[in-house]
Amino acid sequence: AVPEDQFTINSYFHPQNRSKLMKKLQLLILTLLFALTNSGIATAQWSALGNGLNGQVNAILEFQNELYVGGKFTANGTGTSTLNHIAKWNGTSWQAVGSGFDEEVKSLVIFNNELYAGGVFTHSGAASTDHVAKLSGGTWVEVGEGFNATVNCMIVFQDVLYAGGAFSASGANSVTKIAKLASNTWVNPNNTIITGPVYAMAEHLGSLYIGGYFSPISVMKLNGSTWTSIGTLSGPVYAMGSFQYQSNTTKYLYIGGDFTVAPSFGLCVYNGSSYSTPFNQYTQPSKVYAILPTYSKLFTGGEFTVSATWGAGQTRVANNIAQKAYTTPWDTLSATFSAGAKVYALGTYTNRLVAGGTFTSINGVTCTNIAIRSTTVGIDEVSDNVTDFTFFPSPMTENATLRITTKTPLQHPTLGIYDAQSRLIRNYSSNGMYS
Repeated sequence: AVPEDQFTINSYFHPQNRSKLMKKLQLLILTLLFALTNSGIATAQWSALGNGLNGQVNAILEFQNELYVGGKFTANGTGTSTLNHIAKWNGTSWQAVGSGFDEEVKSLVIFNNELYAGGVFTHSGAASTDHVAKLSGGTWVEVGEGFNATVNCMIVFQDVLYAGGAFSASGANSVTKIAKLASNTWVNPNNTIITGPVYAMAEHLGSLYIGGYFSPISVMKLNGSTWTSIGTLSGPVYAMGSFQYQSNTTKYLYIGGDFTVAPSFGLCVYNGSSYSTPFNQYTQPSKVYAILPTYSKLFTGGEFTVSATWGAGQTRVANNIAQKAYTTPWDTLSATFSAGAKVYALGTYTNRLVAGGTFTSINGVTCTNIAIRSTTVGIDEVSDNVTDFTFFPSPMTENATLRITTKTPLQHPTLGIYDAQSRLIRNYSSNGMYS
């Protein structure tokens, strides 16, 4: 059956004004529906965050209502604020975070309500912070005895902090490429077979998965205390994410990197027993550096091209960044990047998508290495998903119903009614409640 959502709209206007106000309300609703059904994907726009940043962005994380980013940058986009590889956006400007670091930040994670950073760095100001640190009272302090080489990624799995990278030791402890934190000491999580650098980690169906370039394996799974291979890939893995489509009972592990699972390049799906291609193939050459699963959509970033057919003969080609929801093809996110762009990091801030990497503009708008999208993440964008709608009775009386038919189900749909000055009048949900 074709999915439907129904909104019941109640009015409590004074009887003397009801007729006039109902006509205005009906016009607003019909105008809104026209916009929804005719807007296409071009309604979602990208904008800069201040002056941007003067170098590559590797990590994006929202923490305590502020946006934290890490990377190769040393200042904001104009060079007027020193930021030293890590910065926070407070809604109006970029600010330094403590003394920052002497070298690149690769990863950010929240553990026990504290912010942790990992990367190439060895110092924050004069303090030793060998490749891993946490923010304590505005100061970066070393975690355990740090590591002897780069930390590429971190994850909290079953309330334990794990770090992956190129390292082989933490102080006197042998910890080859992956380690877990126990009583402020980095220890070996029973790894004896991972010999190459770890670039990505993800939790999937209660197990920890790691990816990297430990040829010929590329992806490993932690079963209790034992590491096992889930299959061979032809190149390194840079990103992973566990995602379940709406109205689908199966959760899949999406794996991105620089490899081929014919006929797709750079992205594959692990279904629990084998690798398969995504819904649409990423064309050669494609590399996926970032994967962000959200409640309703899966986002990917990198340097790639994916072409998808929408409807009768309509082809959309996504470069560098793409989204996918339920059974719809990959979509473009309305983003045309500057030449040579690469997206290395994806995150959210105030429920909106943030992309970071190396680029100078999106859709002709200057966005120096970081940009934010106007559309809220996790709320389905109706646009061409709407196939039909009815509004009754007409003319509207005290109650009216708006029925929307869509190609794919909407999760928790809401209808916002705005006045001519774009001020929100009221929100309606599909269960008839309003605010």
